[in-house]
Amino acid sequence: MGRFGFSPQPPDLSAELPAGYIPADVHLGEHVEGVFCSLEVWQADQYVEHWRCAAKALLAGETPVLFCTDYAEDGCSCFVGWSRSGKFLFEEWLLKPDAVVRTNLILRLRDESAEPNVGASHFHVEAADVKTWVSGEA
Repeated sequence: MGRFGFSPQPPDLSAELPAGYIPADVHLGEHVEGVFCSLEVWQADQYVEHWRCAAKALLAGETPVLFCTDYAEDGCSCFVGWSRSGKFLFEEWLLKPDAVVRTNLILRLRDESAEPNVGASHFHVEAADVKTWVSGEA
């Protein structure tokens, strides 16, 4: 995989996996993170399609864009992406259900004017890496 993307992984039978969750890897530039994704609302292929739709929206200039890693009825964990000077900036956020608007596999912040948090950890990704992943070349 390249420097951007979301990929569900086969469960590691030696690891403790919470019931109703699947493991996945998230790649954001130099940052790689293993996550557990709830299967309460979406299945693995729906998370992948959600990330592809979100990546296309970010490439089209929409901002902020949510890239969900764990979606359940009581809230979600997401990386929020913003376009900044030809690159993309991501922060990890935990969101309550009332902060998110869902249309099929698209999640949006109810407050679309949200900006990155000053002083928070940010992950930087080149636009070319997002394009490569969306095109399926990664």
